[in-house]
Amino acid sequence: MASRPFEDLDIYLLSGTLTESDEIALGDTFIGNCVEGNSAFLFFSTPAEKQVTGLLKSLGYHTLKEWDHDTTWFTTLAEKT
Repeated sequence: MASRPFEDLDIYLLSGTLTESDEIALGDTFIGNCVEGNSAFLFFSTPAEKQVTGLLKSLGYHTLKEWDHDTTWFTTLAEKT
């Protein structure tokens, strides 16, 4: 069986997309994203609520949801302002 680089991914769902410079600001634990229409899933190797909410606060217009491993559903952390 192949080893998995990350046991648990920390996933955040945004209503909107980010620029490359926004992604760089998310730090070293940011793995990448998947854009679906006007939404983006952001993948991190460790919890990144502080980095993501800080960036979104500066942008002021995204909705943020975080994947909850216990409920296997997204929970809302911030709403569109």
